[in-house]
Amino acid sequence: MKYLQRAVAVEAKQFFPNQLPWPVGVIGLERSCGDLVCVNETKADCWGVQGYGGWHLIKSGDWVVTDVFGEHRVYSAAGFALKFAPASELVIEYSDGANIQPNKTDPRKDGYTGRFT
Repeated sequence: MKYLQRAVAVEAKQFFPNQLPWPVGVIGLERSCGDLVCVNETKADCWGVQGYGGWHLIKSGDWVVTDVFGEHRVYSAAGFALKFAPASELVIEYSDGANIQPNKTDPRKDGYTGRFT
Protein backbone atom coordinates (compact mmCIF):
# COMPACT_ATOMS: atom_id res chain seq x y z
CA MET A 1 0.00 0.00 0.00
CA LYS A 2 1.26 3.48 -0.83
CA TYR A 3 0.95 6.46 1.50
CA LEU A 4 1.24 10.20 0.98
CA GLN A 5 2.90 12.38 3.58
CA ARG A 6 0.39 14.70 5.21
CA ALA A 7 0.86 18.40 4.67
CA VAL A 8 1.73 20.05 7.99
CA ALA A 9 2.46 23.71 8.63
CA VAL A 10 5.81 24.44 10.33
CA GLU A 11 7.50 27.54 11.70
CA ALA A 12 10.70 28.53 9.92
CA LYS A 13 13.21 31.36 10.18
CA GLN A 14 16.37 31.99 8.21
CA PHE A 15 19.52 32.39 10.31
CA PHE A 16 22.01 35.23 9.97
CA PRO A 17 24.49 35.72 12.85
CA ASN A 18 24.20 39.53 12.79
CA GLN A 19 20.38 39.57 12.90
CA LEU A 20 18.91 39.15 16.38
CA PRO A 21 16.82 37.50 17.63
CA TRP A 22 18.11 34.24 16.21
CA PRO A 23 15.68 31.43 15.38
CA VAL A 24 14.38 29.53 18.42
CA GLY A 25 16.93 27.04 19.73
CA VAL A 26 20.03 28.52 18.05
CA ILE A 27 23.00 29.10 20.34
CA GLY A 28 26.43 30.59 19.80
CA LEU A 29 29.38 28.19 20.06
CA GLU A 30 33.14 28.60 20.19
CA ARG A 31 35.81 26.05 19.38
CA SER A 32 37.94 25.44 22.46
CA CYS A 33 40.62 22.74 22.47
CA GLY A 34 38.71 20.80 19.82
CA ASP A 35 35.43 20.94 21.74
CA LEU A 36 32.47 23.24 21.18
CA VAL A 37 31.36 25.34 24.14
CA CYS A 38 28.41 27.74 24.52
CA VAL A 39 29.23 31.46 24.41
CA ASN A 40 27.27 34.67 24.00
CA GLU A 41 26.36 36.06 20.56
CA THR A 42 29.34 38.40 20.25
CA LYS A 43 32.01 35.73 20.86
CA ALA A 44 30.56 32.92 18.75
CA ASP A 45 32.55 31.61 15.80
CA CYS A 46 29.98 28.92 14.95
CA TRP A 47 26.35 28.20 15.75
CA GLY A 48 24.25 25.18 16.55
CA VAL A 49 20.76 23.96 17.30
CA GLN A 50 19.65 20.79 19.05
CA GLY A 51 17.35 18.68 16.91
CA TYR A 52 16.76 15.14 15.75
CA GLY A 53 19.83 13.05 16.53
CA GLY A 54 21.61 15.69 18.66
CA TRP A 55 23.34 18.97 17.89
CA HIS A 56 23.58 20.32 14.35
CA LEU A 57 25.94 23.08 13.27
CA ILE A 58 24.37 25.79 11.15
CA LYS A 59 25.82 28.51 8.98
CA SER A 60 24.67 31.92 7.86
CA GLY A 61 21.71 31.64 5.48
CA ASP A 62 20.53 28.23 6.73
CA TRP A 63 16.89 27.80 7.71
CA VAL A 64 15.82 26.49 11.12
CA VAL A 65 12.47 24.68 10.90
CA THR A 66 10.48 23.89 14.05
CA ASP A 67 7.95 21.10 13.53
CA VAL A 68 4.65 20.49 15.32
CA PHE A 69 6.48 18.53 18.04
CA GLY A 70 8.90 21.40 18.78
CA GLU A 71 11.87 19.62 17.17
CA HIS A 72 14.33 21.64 15.09
CA ARG A 73 15.75 20.72 11.69
CA VAL A 74 18.33 22.65 9.70
CA TYR A 75 18.09 23.14 5.93
CA SER A 76 20.41 24.93 3.53
CA ALA A 77 18.73 27.77 1.66
CA ALA A 78 18.52 25.60 -1.49
CA GLY A 79 17.17 22.57 0.37
CA PHE A 80 14.55 24.71 2.13
CA ALA A 81 13.37 26.23 -1.16
CA LEU A 82 12.92 22.75 -2.66
CA LYS A 83 10.92 21.37 0.27
CA PHE A 84 8.87 24.31 1.59
CA ALA A 85 6.63 27.06 0.22
CA PRO A 86 4.86 29.84 2.14
CA ALA A 87 1.45 28.53 3.28
CA SER A 88 -0.21 31.47 1.53
CA GLU A 89 0.99 30.10 -1.84
CA LEU A 90 -0.62 26.67 -1.44
CA VAL A 91 -3.87 25.94 -3.21
CA ILE A 92 -6.15 22.98 -2.42
CA GLU A 93 -7.31 21.25 -5.57
CA TYR A 94 -10.53 19.25 -5.21
CA SER A 95 -11.53 16.29 -7.34
CA ASP A 96 -14.53 18.26 -8.65
CA GLY A 97 -12.20 20.91 -10.06
CA ALA A 98 -12.75 23.59 -7.40
CA ASN A 99 -9.69 25.33 -5.94
CA ILE A 100 -9.48 27.27 -2.67
CA GLN A 101 -6.72 28.86 -0.66
CA PRO A 102 -6.19 27.10 2.71
CA ASN A 103 -6.93 30.32 4.60
CA LYS A 104 -10.29 30.76 2.83
CA THR A 105 -13.58 29.17 3.87
CA ASP A 106 -14.59 26.08 1.91
CA PRO A 107 -18.15 26.71 0.71
CA ARG A 108 -18.89 22.96 0.49
CA LYS A 109 -18.60 22.43 4.27
CA ASP A 110 -17.65 18.78 3.71
CA GLY A 111 -13.99 19.27 4.63
CA TYR A 112 -10.88 18.59 2.65
CA THR A 113 -11.30 16.03 -0.14
CA GLY A 114 -8.55 17.11 -2.48
CA ARG A 115 -4.80 17.54 -2.51
CA PHE A 116 -2.25 20.31 -2.14
CA THR A 117 -0.64 21.52 -5.35
